[in-house]
Amino acid sequence: MTLLWRWPGALYGRQRIPVLCCPPPVLPGNIKAEHEKLAMDAWRSPRPVILDETLTDAEAANRGIYERRAQLIRFLSDIQVAIPRALQSAAEIALNSQLREAFRNRDVDVDSVRRLLKEASGLHVDLDKTTVEFSVRKRIEEAAAKFAAHRADFGTLERLNFLLELAGSLPFPVALWETQNTVYTPLIQSYRKWRLEAEKGNPVAQGWLRVLTGVSEKVGTKLA
Repeated sequence: MTLLWRWPGALYGRQRIPVLCCPPPVLPGNIKAEHEKLAMDAWRSPRPVILDETLTDAEAANRGIYERRAQLIRFLSDIQVAIPRALQSAAEIALNSQLREAFRNRDVDVDSVRRLLKEASGLHVDLDKTTVEFSVRKRIEEAAAKFAAHRADFGTLERLNFLLELAGSLPFPVALWETQNTVYTPLIQSYRKWRLEAEKGNPVAQGWLRVLTGVSEKVGTKLA
């Protein structure tokens, strides 16, 4: 049996998308597995581009609706009148999109994220747990790696603490096991160093100890 493909180019303009018309042949062992992998790769490969473009357009459209009607949506929420489903959906898509975008930036605007989270909570918007959690987790992991590599930089430590604080304000948990592994040794070593400095009367030591303790509590690491 052979693989037959048709190309419904009319459905997607000039984008040629292969469609599997009949099942793959029965092949032994690794040959069968490789054959199936190639067939599925051919089927899946054009889809992300199409979906990305479609989702981007949809998000932009809904953000436009939300921005034009945000005042009305907030007013309806304040007076406890049910928000029309179309406007509620636009708010959900727009706020989730803005949150993902905020966390994609390497320099996360903490105040902007807090504002978005407050707005989402006030409008009873359901956050997209999977995509938002992934975006937050990746930024925290990057900040943790940066602190581990530059543990004498107080600003780097503060940034990690701010991001962990934001994660704690989300209505769902963020997986921090990789961050825990990354910062475990740097946290303990830095804490011991600055505790000795505090005993010597170093005036900046208390600030370090405060933030180190805050980070350790948020990631669940004992310093003592």
